[in-house]
Amino acid sequence: MTVTHEALMTVPLKLRLVKVLTAALFIVPVIVMFFSLRGVDMGLFMITQAIFRAGVITLEVPTGYLADSWSRKKTLLVGTMFYATGLGVMLFAYGLGMFIVAELLMAVGCVMYSGTVQALLYDALSALGKRHTARAELGKQRQWEYLSEGFSMVAGGVLFSVAPELPVLLTLLCFLAALGVLMTLTEPQRKVRKSENHLQDLSNVVRYAVHGHTEIRWLMVYPAVLMGTTIVPFWSAQKLMTDYGVSSEVFGFMLMANFLLRAVSARYAEAIERLLGLRTLAWLLLPAIISGFVILAVVQSPLAFVGMVICACSWSLGNIVFTDLVNRLLDEHAEDGDASDIRATVLSVFGLMQQLYGMAGLLLAGWLSPVVGIPATLLLIAALIAVAAMVPLIKVLQLQTFNKR
Repeated sequence: MTVTHEALMTVPLKLRLVKVLTAALFIVPVIVMFFSLRGVDMGLFMITQAIFRAGVITLEVPTGYLADSWSRKKTLLVGTMFYATGLGVMLFAYGLGMFIVAELLMAVGCVMYSGTVQALLYDALSALGKRHTARAELGKQRQWEYLSEGFSMVAGGVLFSVAPELPVLLTLLCFLAALGVLMTLTEPQRKVRKSENHLQDLSNVVRYAVHGHTEIRWLMVYPAVLMGTTIVPFWSAQKLMTDYGVSSEVFGFMLMANFLLRAVSARYAEAIERLLGLRTLAWLLLPAIISGFVILAVVQSPLAFVGMVICACSWSLGNIVFTDLVNRLLDEHAEDGDASDIRATVLSVFGLMQQLYGMAGLLLAGWLSPVVGIPATLLLIAALIAVAAMVPLIKVLQLQTFNKR
């Protein structure tokens, strides 16, 4: 089937709309409280999130390969259905077992989005001859995504005060709406991964990303060390703000402010990189994220929330810049200048690295926080990040990409 220029022109906008709908997670600002009402305390909640990441880790790369060898659009459709089913289970869940089932279903949906949306956006821009606008377009996509998240943070807190089930229900309805948008989306023509032995082929692509190309490896490892663990302050902030007397409604407004600032950092990521320079931006991310952990741990008042905001904005900025760098290097080193047959798989490897560090951080937090408290746990994880990121940072700053920009 011939894909028209007009149909391709709508792909970035439709993807933006899908991200707006799937980012409207009304349950997020009150999820700790929702789990608590349904028999799951903070320690068990951290375990459920680690299990979620275990599911993501298991399926992250295979689903990226599925998008490369099958269809980006169909992969997103199936992922949306899985996530919606998980939300349906969560709506009626009580006790640890049912919440684990819900989290695993949502993990399947999550990994089918990871890498696939970015790969589809890049494919569409390449087909339109606008590959050079990828970073700016990704920044716009993230901007609207974070604005949607910010709105849902406020609405979720208000809805929870009316009825605890309403945030879950409205999130489910948004995913069903995203399913409708995806059905109208046109997938660009591209190279499709072909192989008689998919398992071996998948292994070859992963080896290429992790071992076969030095620049791509370190461009994924360094931000993964930093950004994967930022999920810990995000969940910890909910418990800390509750301990400091912040209501669910006020916390929703605080999260909205957080996502508004993330939207600004995403929208102007390209401009910030030009202003600071790639090398300066790369090394500044490390002290920025560590300082966020420290502020959240040390400031024993609602102002500690500033630490979580610093981590979140650093994640937003770093993710856009490093994802675009990986995409560009993939095409530069492809034989025909087109890496669309491995793009989603490699980006999923990038996502997998972040999830591994995120799961490790959550497991450590779930184990330590009941014993030594959340502040001490955050300080320990910050110290571990500083140590773990040092070698990857040195390797990144030595790359040719960073010395010519």
